[in-house]
Amino acid sequence: MVFLFCAKHSLGPFWESILEAFGIPSRPKCEQKLSNGSLRKHIEKTKQILAARKLPQRIMIDCSHGNSGKNYARQKNVIHSICQQKEAGDNAIFGVMLESHLVEGSQPLSQQQLRYGQSITDSCIGWEETETLLATLDATIRQTIRLS
Repeated sequence: MVFLFCAKHSLGPFWESILEAFGIPSRPKCEQKLSNGSLRKHIEKTKQILAARKLPQRIMIDCSHGNSGKNYARQKNVIHSICQQKEAGDNAIFGVMLESHLVEGSQPLSQQQLRYGQSITDSCIGWEETETLLATLDATIRQTIRLS
């Protein structure tokens, strides 16, 4: 499994050492601003790296962090890009990671009264949007299965 992160993100020393043992860059460079072309370009590059090492071309995409320009609200753009790639026949993408919580946004831990279900770290999409995005992805996958 290969994750597409921006260079400043880390999988941690354990996972990075495992990937490096196979000669796979654990932190390939990616653009801060997502466009359909840039994500597709990084997926194609990752597939080439995996194929060159005779590893399964299976990719999980982080829809947050660098792929959304660190703007949690842009995760839907990443999902829509993934849907387009699935519709075009890309079978390498097997999963996604969403920055999601019950309540949209985030709150400081120093706040007197914390809001139940809202992140105290990274800003997140809310549960309703999470359901919508996952339903969109599910419908796309089911449609591509029916067509194949």
